[in-house]
Amino acid sequence: MAAAEHAAQVAKRHMQRAESDAEYERWKDAFERAERDREAARRKASRASIHTKPVTELDDADPMPWGKHAGTPMQDVPASWFNWLWRVEPDRELRVLNDPVFDYIKRNLPALRREFQGEW
Repeated sequence: MAAAEHAAQVAKRHMQRAESDAEYERWKDAFERAERDREAARRKASRASIHTKPVTELDDADPMPWGKHAGTPMQDVPASWFNWLWRVEPDRELRVLNDPVFDYIKRNLPALRREFQGEW
């Protein structure tokens, strides 16, 4: 959120110093974008603060709750699949919301890294 707030402040200063209407409009657009980004970051942070702890903590024997390996014990889900999930989960939204699967991955990351020798 700090980066978006800084961008909004910079754009606002440039708007005040603009020497032409075109320059003012460019900085006004930049300011509005920064304000939207700041609001989006604020909403995302407030959602994350609601979910400070996973709803349920998954252990090795618990079944995978969703996805391709749903129902499979967590310890039997391939590390390569956890790696894929960790890398492609868009915007890391589930990590922010402390999804139990991502909590499981975070807690077991050293073992998963050993099992899956690729890059995390």
